[in-house]
Amino acid sequence: MPKALLKIIETTFILLLASPTFSLSQPKVDPGHLYERWICVVPMTGTGTYDDPRRPGLPLPVSHDEEGAPNHLDLLSFTYQLSDDGRFALVELAARNRETLLNILPFIHPGTRIFEKGKHQRADLIRELRKFKKDFLPQPWGVRLP
Repeated sequence: MPKALLKIIETTFILLLASPTFSLSQPKVDPGHLYERWICVVPMTGTGTYDDPRRPGLPLPVSHDEEGAPNHLDLLSFTYQLSDDGRFALVELAARNRETLLNILPFIHPGTRIFEKGKHQRADLIRELRKFKKDFLPQPWGVRLP
């Protein structure tokens, strides 16, 4: 058998062996499931003026680097929906680590209900949030981060 034909057969055989591995690769993780995420109901604060805007009553956690400078990068993002009566915000927080979210706890209003994604039942979450927003749908909900 000529060397060229052997080379073609060898290459074809290798490609046939390798091709199933490409189709068996895992799909990418939905960005809505990355990072630590909490959903909570907090009162709205502020009077609505330029100096005191209406916003969810959540403190921004601040960590410090080695030199003592504040670092706000641990809390990646948040999004909220206003309750039907406008007095509360249904907030989703996304952070790099759980410690960042735990640092917020001492400053949150005592009556705030907190749900950790992946630890609380979806039905419980929806039932609780619909007490504040009757047409709440979790589908468009979510902070999308790369």
